[in-house]
Amino acid sequence: MKLRTIDGKEKSCITVIAACIEHIKEKATYRIKHMNKDIEDVDIYWVLTVPAIWSEQARQFMIKAAEKAGIDMDNLSLALEPECAAVYCRNEELIKNKDKMNSSLHSFRPGSKFMVVDLGGGTVDITVSEVLESGKMREISKASGGKWGGETINKKIVDVLNEICGQQMKRLQSEEMSSYLELLSEIESAKRYYDDEDDFIMRLPEFLQKQINVENLTCKSGNNIVISKEKPYLLFSQEMMKYIFSKCISDITNHIVGLLEDATEVSEILLIGGYASSPTVQTAFKKEFAQKLKLIIPQNPEIVVLTGAVICGHSKEPITGRVAKYNYGLGIRASVDPGDRNLLLGNVRNKKIFHLLIEKGRRMDVGKYVEGCKIQVDDSTQLDSIELYITKSDNPEHEININDFTKIGTIKFKLPQLRKPTTFAVSLWYDETEFRVMAEDENTNLHFEGIIQYFE
Repeated sequence: MKLRTIDGKEKSCITVIAACIEHIKEKATYRIKHMNKDIEDVDIYWVLTVPAIWSEQARQFMIKAAEKAGIDMDNLSLALEPECAAVYCRNEELIKNKDKMNSSLHSFRPGSKFMVVDLGGGTVDITVSEVLESGKMREISKASGGKWGGETINKKIVDVLNEICGQQMKRLQSEEMSSYLELLSEIESAKRYYDDEDDFIMRLPEFLQKQINVENLTCKSGNNIVISKEKPYLLFSQEMMKYIFSKCISDITNHIVGLLEDATEVSEILLIGGYASSPTVQTAFKKEFAQKLKLIIPQNPEIVVLTGAVICGHSKEPITGRVAKYNYGLGIRASVDPGDRNLLLGNVRNKKIFHLLIEKGRRMDVGKYVEGCKIQVDDSTQLDSIELYITKSDNPEHEININDFTKIGTIKFKLPQLRKPTTFAVSLWYDETEFRVMAEDENTNLHFEGIIQYFE
């Protein structure tokens, strides 16, 4: 996969992401070692956060990017962003109760069920969890969300500027790149603190100040967009901003309303992420949900995930279980019925069947056995032909087809040369944010760990 810069240059995605991680790593390491000169690289444990709605391939991609950035895999773990937020708020409440700062708090008590809505820049990430008697948390419905993050507002504002400025915006992008990036930064800053009771005011780059024709602006937008007397500032009316915000926010709230119809026992909504700091977003959520549910908005919602990730790095499995988003199964060429738990691998002439292991909506305990099957093989290379597939279908077909199934990885085992046909008991485990796979040779009782290659 290639990423393209605004001016058309291309780089591989993993190179760009690895460079970003490496930059953050170097800055953080410098700060840490400045505070304590005795700290070595091996003493630092890294937690990389990812959206809960990301696929296994995307998570594996981030692990590979971190490795490319120079982070030792033994000192790295992934954490899902909404879960980091829940861990943070749970931890804060324990501290407050201990110090008797707020003894009336009842959120995140054992038995309570809550929804985390993580409003990021690109995506909105939503999970529903419950607090167990042990104080740990368990996901009770599959993660969901969509591309409704804060960038949708930014894009709509840029679209309006493109409409009223025309060729001048194209020239700004091609000839004044630094000014264009400043404009995007200005839009982000102004949006984050915009209150729907005021006009939206943003500073224009000097290039656009000279190019904008006030008469054309008035002709196209009337009083919805005006140039201030100081001229460096462009004002969007409340009506214009209401139009821009309403569709973006309604996509989020409508999705949450649908989720709450199934998750009837949810009593709290935790609103976090950079986009959640917007007063307009907070007002919309209070209007939609505050009458029926307790709405929790931390004082600094943009740093909740970061702080929660640090707590997760120090904790031992703060999240005990999750819910499968899809049907997971093996894609194999077998000469027996896929419902049989004892599979006999076939050859290239056999059709590729879907052997269901994990049903959509099933709860999976972290660090524990999920499901397995037995596979008869004649030689050790046959196990390398096993693939992992997912499907959203509630009643998946036995035979794999490109329309209903998606291959997410290939299972690789490092096995010795087999002297005779044998049966392997293959088992799937769920560990933190991804699957692990083990195979036991029933002839020798030897165990072999498999690697799931999520992209090749």
